[in-house]
Amino acid sequence: MGFATEDLQPLLSLGQYLTFVISFLLPFGFIFQIPLFIIVLAKVGVINSIFLYDKRKYILVLSFVIGAVISPTPDVLSQTMIAVPILVMYEGSAFIVRYILKK
Repeated sequence: MGFATEDLQPLLSLGQYLTFVISFLLPFGFIFQIPLFIIVLAKVGVINSIFLYDKRKYILVLSFVIGAVISPTPDVLSQTMIAVPILVMYEGSAFIVRYILKK
């Protein structure tokens, strides 16, 4: 309560707290399911590693757009902190599809 300012108010109501938590948990929950979706699509045969590596530049731009939409502040740092995990998970999924599911 001592840190409260005009812009920073404590969330004392349950409704405000749930809205805040859900606005962060749902987008991040969906983002961390990216590897699962990619691996399932590769296992079914819809996509392959060549497709994933060809679409890398589009995923780069799309991840920063998603980061800009999801991030609560307009600064570049929070956008980057969302976009980098998306890129890491995408590249990890492409690696799994190429080397592990190939066998």
